[in-house]
Amino acid sequence: MAGQQNIDIERERSASAINQQQVKELFHGGASSLAKREWLASLVAKEPVFSKTGQEYLSRAERFHRGLAKGKRFAELRNQYGFDQEESMLFLKLFVDDFVPACLHIDMFLPVLRNQSSKEQWAQWGKDAESMRMLGCYAQTELGHGSNLSGLETTATLDKGTDEWVINSPTKSSAKYWIGALGKTCTHAAVVAQLVIDGKSYGAHPFLVPIRSTADHTLLAGIRALDIRPKVGSGQMDNGWAMFDHIRIPRTNMLMGYSQVDRAGTYHRPLNDKLRYGTMTYVRVHIVEFASLALSRALTVAVRYSAVRRQGSTRMYHGIEPQVLDYQTQQHRLFPLLAQAYAFSITGHWMAKQYHELMRMLERGDDSLLADVHAYSSALKSYTTKIVADGSEDARKSMGGHGYSMFNGISEPLGTYQATNTFEGEN
Repeated sequence: MAGQQNIDIERERSASAINQQQVKELFHGGASSLAKREWLASLVAKEPVFSKTGQEYLSRAERFHRGLAKGKRFAELRNQYGFDQEESMLFLKLFVDDFVPACLHIDMFLPVLRNQSSKEQWAQWGKDAESMRMLGCYAQTELGHGSNLSGLETTATLDKGTDEWVINSPTKSSAKYWIGALGKTCTHAAVVAQLVIDGKSYGAHPFLVPIRSTADHTLLAGIRALDIRPKVGSGQMDNGWAMFDHIRIPRTNMLMGYSQVDRAGTYHRPLNDKLRYGTMTYVRVHIVEFASLALSRALTVAVRYSAVRRQGSTRMYHGIEPQVLDYQTQQHRLFPLLAQAYAFSITGHWMAKQYHELMRMLERGDDSLLADVHAYSSALKSYTTKIVADGSEDARKSMGGHGYSMFNGISEPLGTYQATNTFEGEN
């Protein structure tokens, strides 16, 4: 009957002496965090637009348009309920659970704009960015370079006479590439470019660059941008490439929260040059924080399947085939990964606290924790993403032939998750 619980699942749960509420609170970071997540889940469950029914049959164009609809409804709910950054991330990553164009605005563009703008700049741009009337992306990676900021080729050259930056892509390899929401969706980009004054480069810095008209969404003059077509996963995301042909923006569109360039063209250094790497550190922290959720999703499917799937000699249990979960080889395959999902959850919550403490210290001019957070987030990003990707694949294979189906709940999310092994630094 529809909605009836499988008898094997019921028996497994009834035999457990674990306090489920305590375990849930541990995994989700405490009672208040769990309550917040359950509230967000209830909002998603009420919205038909977030349903995944039938998405396996859609073309990529159809999936992209569905992703736009999800992003639009998310923006409406964000504005209605006043989601903060954490709630927005959870809503999209944990419950919508599809990499839609709005994700990059929340995950990268908004934190960059908020954390690297001056107070005056945030007062100018923040309201439109928070409400998503300005829809942004983070354009760092290039065709020729990724996390190596010193190797980026896009230039931002100061024209002192007009008080403008000239944004230019001097080579084919300087094209911004793999940038989520750049292909079709974004109106603005936080473009990371080499800052040049009087022929001298001062390293890579972020600049707010308008990409498309806010009136009719057409590309602005001097900008070429296209979607980079199908990928291993993320079918609803318009990862794109772009090149700039001497685009002019005001000097004040350089994000000046840490470094500044005044009207005379004088460059003022930040407290610590490594603050330029803050965005990558922020994203790595959240990759660590959300690793446990990706692994737990795959293991939930695999463990439940192993409990209800029976296979083996009928003589072993009085004519009833044993549950796959009763085989020690299956337990050895899945249970250590289950333990790691909890370990990654605890580690992720700790990593997030370290990052927030770093931000508070930086506001006081104290950068003593910066090197530690950079090292922790980099190492843990590499380690957790490898374990989660490999572990999710092993969970998929543990389901036998059913693990090959696109309907098993592991295959497609795993394809999307694979990207974490390479973005923000290759493992």
